[in-house]
Parts: sequence; C-alpha cells; structure tokens
Amino acid sequence: MKEIVHRSLTRLVGLYGTHRTNYRNLRLLEFYSVEPDEKRRKQLRKGMRERIVSSYGWLSEHTRRAKELSIKNLDKACEAYKSGDQSWVKWLGRCFHYITDWATPYHSVKLIYKYILTSRSDNLYEESPQDRISRNILDVMTNLVKLILEHNKFENLCEKRWQEIELLVREKFIKFTHNKSFSVDLRMFIKLMDDLHLRVEGLSANWASNSTNQEFAIYMTRIAIVMDIACRLVFDRS
Repeated sequence: MKEIVHRSLTRLVGLYGTHRTNYRNLRLLEFYSVEPDEKRRKQLRKGMRERIVSSYGWLSEHTRRAKELSIKNLDKACEAYKSGDQSWVKWLGRCFHYITDWATPYHSVKLIYKYILTSRSDNLYEESPQDRISRNILDVMTNLVKLILEHNKFENLCEKRWQEIELLVREKFIKFTHNKSFSVDLRMFIKLMDDLHLRVEGLSANWASNSTNQEFAIYMTRIAIVMDIACRLVFDRS
C-alpha cells in the first residue's frame, strides 16, 4: 500500500482502537508505518548495484517475508513496552506496515509466480535453445512490468477509494472494538494474518475498481482489526 492508506489505517487504530494512543505516539506510529518504504526509496536513488539489491530486498520483505517481519516487529514491540522502552512505537509502526502489505493482492507470492509462469513462448519447438531462453527472459520481464503497473494501479485505487469509504470503515471498526470480551494471543494473530492473506489471494485483478463500497470497507476493516489485535498483544500482555 501507499502512504495515505498506511497512515490512515494507523490513525484509525490509534484513535478508535481498543487502546487509544496519545497524539505524540500516534504521530510516531504513523511515521514508522511508512518508514520501510521510505528507506527503500532512498536506497533506490543510489547506484545501480544498490538499486538491484534494494529492489530484491523490497520484493522479499513485502511478499513472502511480510508475515515473518510482522511477527518479528510485534515481538520487539512487546519486549520494548514491557521494559518501558519507548522504541515500542517504532516496532509497532513497522508491524502495522507489514500487516497492511501482507493484505495486498499484488504482494502475494502466488500471484507473482502466476505472472512468471505465464511467461512462456508458444513457439518452443520452432526456436533454438538460445532464442528460447532469450524469448522467455523477455516474456518474464514484460509480465513483471505488467505486474508492477497493475500493482501501482491497485494501490492508487486504494488511496482514491479510501477517501470515499473512510467513515464506513471507521463505523465497522468501532463496532468490532466494542467487543473486548475475548482474549488475544500470538496464535490468534497468526491465524488472522493467514486468513487475511488467503482472502486477498482470491481477489481478481480488477476487484479494487469493481467492488462495492461495502466490500471495499470490509477489506480495509479486516486489515485494521489485525492491527488492533497487534496493539492488544503489546499492551494487554505487558
């Protein structure tokens, strides 16, 4: 996701979640919720080698490792808060970032593989091995460019639609936070992360533009709920 959605979801959870956040900590949470992308953007402005390494790192962190990094940063936030270390804000903000990206369809390894595996030439038996390799590389690169463009289109639509459904998301999220009768643990967090990812993997490429406001609000609310559970793990278990 892009900055507006990352910051807006963080603000929603900080202002209306189970544990309300004061103004100073909320601003820090917002800052750290977009920090991983900011760091990568700075690296992309360097030389070609740094760009290649940074691009691979970004792809890894925001796809297959997003869940792992969410848990890692959540653990650090819990430990920091428990010991009275203010760095819990940084770790929880980063956790929020990876939760949101884990719930983005175009960050799904399954979808990325789908783009790569469809990069096959129809003339395999008519080409020389060298031509076949060159054509397959070209097809893969073409489809990856297509993936990047469609990914950007999806995230731009998310930012646009957020403006339309923000109040609806808030309403649904507040209804959820009023039910505090259940306890939370890391196992619940992991299950919710898995459920979130499974749901988005089944979304079609044009879902963001074709879904109703209700459907889109439910999608965003589910992300906010997982973020709220992360907050409860930090504050309730400390």
